[in-house]
Amino acid sequence: MYIGKRLQARPLPMAEFDPKSVVKIAREHLRTISEPRRRQILENLIEHADAESEGDYERLMASCSQKRQSYANYGAEGAVAEWSPQSYEALEQHYRALIDMNLFVLHMEVEKLIVGADALMLDGIVHQLYPAG
Repeated sequence: MYIGKRLQARPLPMAEFDPKSVVKIAREHLRTISEPRRRQILENLIEHADAESEGDYERLMASCSQKRQSYANYGAEGAVAEWSPQSYEALEQHYRALIDMNLFVLHMEVEKLIVGADALMLDGIVHQLYPAG
């Protein structure tokens, strides 16, 4: 799925902020996929994104593979983020910290969602709420 244009970085009006934005886009895209393996991968993303949007640590970790992790995060300049967790243990620490600090509330404007037989790629702009303290 590609929306057909490059998204422009902009502030997101709070009226448009939706922590379930990825869940909704992924559910729409799921209707277009018939291959069982690709559906399974996208259904897992939907469960993962839904659990993350609610700060549900147990559900979130249940949607992550304990066998292998391979994450790459790219910033606006294309650099790979050094903090990408590459093991289940690092992923546990990453999500525990996000939830404990209330940093899990985000909205993603999805530009591309690609589901392959062994991988998934999301491209877009992430808007995140930071708690005031």
